[in-house]
Amino acid sequence: MINLKNIKPSIRELEEMKDIVFDQEWLKKTDSKTELYYVWRNLAENNQDKEKIQKAGLRYDITEFAPLTLGKEFNKTFGHIHSLVSGTNSTYPEIYEVLKGKVNFLFQEFNGNKIENIFTIPCLAGDKYIVQPNCAHISIVPTKEKTVMANWLAISSQQSYKEIKEMKGGGYYAIKSKKGIKWVKNQTYYSVPQLKLLEPNNLAQFNISKEQSLYSLVNDLEKLDFLKNPQNYSWE
Repeated sequence: MINLKNIKPSIRELEEMKDIVFDQEWLKKTDSKTELYYVWRNLAENNQDKEKIQKAGLRYDITEFAPLTLGKEFNKTFGHIHSLVSGTNSTYPEIYEVLKGKVNFLFQEFNGNKIENIFTIPCLAGDKYIVQPNCAHISIVPTKEKTVMANWLAISSQQSYKEIKEMKGGGYYAIKSKKGIKWVKNQTYYSVPQLKLLEPNNLAQFNISKEQSLYSLVNDLEKLDFLKNPQNYSWE
C-alpha cells in the first residue's frame, strides 16, 4: 500500500477551473483558492518498484477528490486529451481504476467545436476503464463520499487542457438532481450528439483481470505496452 502522507500532491484549485464551471453565480461567491482535487504522480510502493516503473517508461498516479460540489454541478477534473504518439495519428491511451467512491467518466471525440461522439461510463470501486486513443476525458464525482482513483500512463504522454478550456468544459455538464445526474448540454459547442451510457470496457484483450488491482501490474508491466504503443493494437 502506498503511503501518501509524506508526499506532496499537486492541488487543483477553483481558480484554475473557473472557465469550465457551469454555475457561474456560485463561482462569484466562492473562494478562488478552494481545493477541488489532489494528484500524486510517479508513485511506487518501494524503490525496487519505482525503478521497474521508470525503466518501463510508465507512470502510476493517484487522484483524490475533495467532498464538495461546484454549486449546481458535481465536482470534476479539468479534463484533457493526450498527445499524439510520434509518427502516428493516435493519442496515448490511459487506464483508470476507481479505488474508493464512484466516478462517472465522460469521454468525447471532437473536431474543433463539434463533438462527433460522446459517452459516459459510471464506475464504482474496483471498476477499471481504458481511455482509448483520441478521446478527451473528464472524471466526474456524483457523490460527496470519499472518492479516489488511480491510473497508469506512458511517461511520454503529455496532457493538453486547451481544447476543454476553449469550449468551457465537456459536451455535457453533470448537474445535481434528485435522480442523480442531470446532463445539461454545453451550448459553447456547435454540435453535441445524444449522450450514450456505456459499461466499463472489456480488459480481456490486454489480459487484465477486473479482480486484480491496477498497481499489481507493477509485476507484469509488459501488459501495459498498449499505453506506449497503441498503434500496435486493435481498438473498437
